[in-house]
Amino acid sequence: MDLQNISQKAGIKESDVIDILYMLHKEPSTTSDLAKRTNLTHGQIKRLSSFLGNLCYVKGGKWILTKEGEKALDSPKNGGGFDEGKLLDFVGEAKTLMPKPKRAYDQFYTTSETVVKRVKLLVESGDLAGRSILFLGDGDLTSLAAGFVGTAKEISALEIDEDIIDLIKNISNKQSLGIKTQVWDLKMGLPKDYFNKYDTVFTDPPYTEAGFDTFLRRSLEATKNQLSSSHYICYGTSSLSREKFLKIQKIIDKYSLFIKGKYSNFNKYISGAESIGNTSDLYVLEKTPQTRLGKARKVQKLYTWEQ
Repeated sequence: MDLQNISQKAGIKESDVIDILYMLHKEPSTTSDLAKRTNLTHGQIKRLSSFLGNLCYVKGGKWILTKEGEKALDSPKNGGGFDEGKLLDFVGEAKTLMPKPKRAYDQFYTTSETVVKRVKLLVESGDLAGRSILFLGDGDLTSLAAGFVGTAKEISALEIDEDIIDLIKNISNKQSLGIKTQVWDLKMGLPKDYFNKYDTVFTDPPYTEAGFDTFLRRSLEATKNQLSSSHYICYGTSSLSREKFLKIQKIIDKYSLFIKGKYSNFNKYISGAESIGNTSDLYVLEKTPQTRLGKARKVQKLYTWEQ
């Protein structure tokens, strides 16, 4: 069964439908349990039940996932069922073709395993299958990995490094992944045809306040004017510099965003990021009814070497 159709009929985000099914996959749960572990009300969950059909049933006050529900979770159409081993091999081979990191762009590359983890999280969160996704900067080739899974509606990548764009374009063409690419400096804003278009945005910006703020703002500008958009943004700093995390928190609060998840030390870097332990955190953010962009400021210095 197509979970995207279920989410549309129930008026609930597809990622929330998938979250509930994954919770039931782990253990049977009551409506109250599901409400506590999601952002949904009791009423929304009860409404969802009328559209789930044979994917689950209620017994003794608890929701129980059926074999059909397990199959729906594992269906490629619903984002599941991809071969992690094959994806890891694909990413590893692509990374052997990457140019040397450019200090001017604060480039330091993640491990292939991190790229696979990113895609797996996108899949399990319902933020890849059937959705249009934009990568703001893609020095780690995560767009290629997302394209390899083959369930996204549309994949685009904006990247300042022409060498990276050429690599993504070449591999995408050879593998028929259909990734839209463009060389672009995000300090200049977004290209006109990228506004209010995407469901999901993923970005690993320069680890400065200006970098985080600018890339997050572009992410918000690029997504559709609805609360169902998802924003994945990375940030790393030393554990000895916790005050920097407070500044990042203030930026998130400035845009009145909901922190759906924060994954500490999620990204692992091969080398070059020793000052942050070669790791960074991953934030998953969502818009709220209070989200406002405010007046844009001119951006001049984004990178760590400019600070």
